[in-house]
Amino acid sequence: MILLETYPDGRFITNIHFPSKQGLVSLLFFDLKNNLGKIIISNTNFSDKKGNDAFYGIWNMPEKYQTKL
Repeated sequence: MILLETYPDGRFITNIHFPSKQGLVSLLFFDLKNNLGKIIISNTNFSDKKGNDAFYGIWNMPEKYQTKL
């Protein structure tokens, strides 16, 4: 596991799998302060704009609702 980003408030993003084949990715995000997290496992090619936009659209979706939980 490789730690990709850490934040002073306890949030962090890490990957669990970046294989040699392009397009496969698994990411974990944890917000320890608010006890929230998200996991995404994808088979999206990031060199394709449509795939890239879809991935980040899904990744960012929980942020709209996490304060309502």
